[in-house]
Amino acid sequence: MISTLMLVIISSSFSTAHSLATEVVTEAATAEIEATALVVALGLVVYGGLTRRGNPYAPVVAALGFLLALVTLGVAVRTDGWSVGIDGSITGWLVDHRSAPLDHIAVAVTTAGGPPETAALGFVIAAVLIWRTKRWFPALTLLATVALSAVVCTALKLVVGRDRPPLAIQLMLETDHSFPSGHVTGTATLLMMTALVVGQQSRRRRQVLMTAALAVTALVAASRLYLGVHWFTDVCAGLLLACFMVTLGSSALRVGSGRTLPARSHTKEEVTV
Repeated sequence: MISTLMLVIISSSFSTAHSLATEVVTEAATAEIEATALVVALGLVVYGGLTRRGNPYAPVVAALGFLLALVTLGVAVRTDGWSVGIDGSITGWLVDHRSAPLDHIAVAVTTAGGPPETAALGFVIAAVLIWRTKRWFPALTLLATVALSAVVCTALKLVVGRDRPPLAIQLMLETDHSFPSGHVTGTATLLMMTALVVGQQSRRRRQVLMTAALAVTALVAASRLYLGVHWFTDVCAGLLLACFMVTLGSSALRVGSGRTLPARSHTKEEVTV
């Protein structure tokens, strides 16, 4: 039910934007609109980040920025807009610089960042968090954020309907839709949420873990591009979707940060000496 409703909403939004882009603007105007939208999105994200301490609406502003950038890329893909012009060049360069050792590394990295592996790791992390902290809400928020990001990612793939790069350049066969990258979305969402949960009490730890999360995400994104199964804008969209979901997840963490596992009740016999 949730995934169906999400699909309808996203489909309607993209259809409306697609109609406007194709019917009332020229190619040059479309490029200008895309660039402006991306600049505005960046401004919203930066503003949300700079004012997050004293502004309760900062997460909402940042989330809107990530969402605007994601929708802008989605519309660009649907309309063959200015933003996707770099895709072919990046893919071509990577194909020209392949080697056997890099092939093996890319396959290993992309396999580790796959949806089944991400889901399994998420459950392990959640279990460890509950065991170590006796707090269930952060662990469940982490799992819910990762699961919802997967649902939204799948819905976007169906709505945008972008084809993968040609089979002739793929080192791993992928035939479903490519926008956004599920590997990047899942990896980034899981690792960034883990950084937020584990680093709740330490800003330095949170920064270190977040940096590591982005580095690992970049490796997964690079492996998808190298293997010829995604375009550059696919992995960018995956990261934007993850950032959007993590922003929402972080807000949920702040709301329920004090919730713990209920203490085990003791019977009279257990407490009697």
